[in-house]
Amino acid sequence: MNNEKEVCVADIMHKGLITIPEHATVKEAAARMSENRVSALVAVRDKMAKGIVTDRDIVVRVVASGKDQSLVLVKDIMSSPIVAIAPDVSINDAALMMVKHRIKKLPVVDKSGKLMGMLTYSDLINTYPGYVDMLKGLLKVHMGEEATL
Repeated sequence: MNNEKEVCVADIMHKGLITIPEHATVKEAAARMSENRVSALVAVRDKMAKGIVTDRDIVVRVVASGKDQSLVLVKDIMSSPIVAIAPDVSINDAALMMVKHRIKKLPVVDKSGKLMGMLTYSDLINTYPGYVDMLKGLLKVHMGEEATL
């Protein structure tokens, strides 16, 4: 598939999505990330996605501020509301959505809201290296610079 418009999110997303209850502690979240070798977890309540917690959230919002990771809950540091995408969306539209919302990880949900997987900017780059230029804008945003598309 050389034409990126033919490739949909479902074709390249990670299907093994790791979740954590939003009332779990940050310490539990960090352990789950480490065990599964992932940098983000989808925080859930009653099997519904409520937010995303990343390793960066833990470092910036807990560790750097000297908070006790055994006392801070995931719901207190997660990014919410969740920005998600449907599995049948083109990867081009997914990349634009990531840049627009300044996010590097995008949960994939079906029409009923059920979590199906996770799409990352690394997935996009590995599938179509031409996305490197587009995603440079996303990286600049995360480094504190103004994004240019």
